[in-house]
Amino acid sequence: MTVPTTSIDQDIRATQETLRSAGAATGDAAARLLGLAADRLASVRVRLEEMKSEAQSAGRATAKATDDYVRRNPWHSTVTAACAGVIVGLLISR
Repeated sequence: MTVPTTSIDQDIRATQETLRSAGAATGDAAARLLGLAADRLASVRVRLEEMKSEAQSAGRATAKATDDYVRRNPWHSTVTAACAGVIVGLLISR
C-alpha cells in the first residue's frame, strides 16, 4: 500500500491551520479544534508507520536478493568488487 506524500503534506498543513485556529479560540471550540488536530496527527503517524514498514520490507528483500546473487556467483562478485576498488584507487591517486 503506497500512500502519496501529498496527502500527508495536506494533512500536516490542515493540522497546522487547525492549531492556529485553536490558538485564537476559547473554551469548547478550542478543545474541539485541538481534538481534531490530534486526530489528524494520529492519522499521519499511522500512514508514516505504514510507509516505514514498506520501506523496511523493500530493503530486506533487496538485501536478500543481493545476498543470494553473491552466494550463487562468488567469483563474479569478487572480480566486480576488485575492479571497482582499482578504479576508485586510480581516481583517488590522481
